[in-house]
Amino acid sequence: MFFETNLPEVAELVEQGRAVYIYRHFAFTPGAKTVTITVACAAAQGQPLFFPYHDLILENQRQVAAGDDVAVGTLRQFAVDLE
Repeated sequence: MFFETNLPEVAELVEQGRAVYIYRHFAFTPGAKTVTITVACAAAQGQPLFFPYHDLILENQRQVAAGDDVAVGTLRQFAVDLE
């Protein structure tokens, strides 16, 4: 996985000023747009919550979305769990 194998090397390059890391969201389904918004909100909370929230969503993809319907209650619970 990228975060386990390559992210440490990328982080080192960013710290040295030799690279810039830009994370882009790609919402391919209608429900994914809602998930993208909630992840962005987690990032805007002033704490380093983006990747923990991101990881929770990836680990629980089946709970988050059933077809194109996003389980908003599940997303809300993930946010509470991170507090």
